[in-house]
Amino acid sequence: NLKNWMISDLLPSPTKGIITTKDSYLKPGEFAIATTDTNSYAFIPPKNFYQVKFGTLGNTSDGVLIYDFRGAVIDSLFYKSSWGGGKGNSLERISFTKSTNDSTNWSTSISNVGASPGISNSTSSPKKYFAGSLIINEIMYEPETGKPEFVEFFNNSKDTIQIGGMDLRIGDIDKIKLSASSFVIPPKEFFVLASDSSIILNYPSLKNYSFVKVDKSLSLSNSGTKLFVKDLNNTTLDSLSYLPTWHNRNFVVTKGKSLERINPSINSNDKSNWSSCVANEGATPGKSNSIFTENLEAKSKVAINPNPFSPDGDGFEDFTIINFDLPYKISQVNIKVFDNQGRSVRSILSNRPSSSNNSIIFDGLDDNGKALRMGIYILLIEVAAEGSNNIETIKTPIVIARKL
Repeated sequence: NLKNWMISDLLPSPTKGIITTKDSYLKPGEFAIATTDTNSYAFIPPKNFYQVKFGTLGNTSDGVLIYDFRGAVIDSLFYKSSWGGGKGNSLERISFTKSTNDSTNWSTSISNVGASPGISNSTSSPKKYFAGSLIINEIMYEPETGKPEFVEFFNNSKDTIQIGGMDLRIGDIDKIKLSASSFVIPPKEFFVLASDSSIILNYPSLKNYSFVKVDKSLSLSNSGTKLFVKDLNNTTLDSLSYLPTWHNRNFVVTKGKSLERINPSINSNDKSNWSSCVANEGATPGKSNSIFTENLEAKSKVAINPNPFSPDGDGFEDFTIINFDLPYKISQVNIKVFDNQGRSVRSILSNRPSSSNNSIIFDGLDDNGKALRMGIYILLIEVAAEGSNNIETIKTPIVIARKL
């Protein structure tokens, strides 16, 4: 019974307002709405809808308190604008069972009307996604003058992903919503977050592409920074720390060229899984990366794809992926490349811990960063089980092709 119950704001001092002076029963699982002006929400059914003069809620921070008929505080909240919400969008509680004052238990409403008064919150019981389901796939942090920055994401799962309310966190401070409202990305589809709507003019392939959002606060450091993707459960779906050194070292100028991911299944923070876009436009938002390389599962101990490969920067088979299947759960691995004279020309891995199945990208360069000549090379893999001195050796040919 809400009779003589009260609600108040907090700052600068609480202004209490009586919800109702009449018997008014709220059934289990029902919602009640208190507002200072019911005329503003004429679309809400009148049941459990109360006009209450309880002060003005601050836009940057404030509190909300609920009192029973004796004046005892039943629940209280102190919120900050950094928790979510904003002009035209309410701040919604995610879970009833988690603490009221846990900032991670609140998020911006992703309802298409900006709020969900009288019905279940649009962010309540959000679906759980696994790490690696939504990944960062392309980064344009230093575009040409007049062109926008962008981050491209890829749904690397077999299911649709609801990105409404998800965050892109940049460094330790900045946080940007991927979408302020409900927005579903189909399986194996791309999504582009850009700093300006002109991206559609700069990349004609986006003209009829619906999976694009614009946030003018997007600002990416030219010297590199950390990027995190967080869902409504505060699960980190993907993270990396990009650097300018991830670009193709043979490119003298990288301004206007995006960083592209080579394969979506390989570690996001592995610098060998990133390189410069080689498309004429300098980037490939909304479509497959120009340097994408397929990763084949190792049906034997080692699988190399493509083999031969041609690391000439034309976007076709510029990299090869070495996938190895080892007999140990944890191993120490060395991987080296030898020329046809038996000389070591590249150390790819040196005494690195590895799981039983792993994938490594080889760019066709020697230890000094120079392109290897065309020809047949020998890939040597040395494996030792954790805590063992016994070394298993695997040798297989790998071929570098060049245009004649």
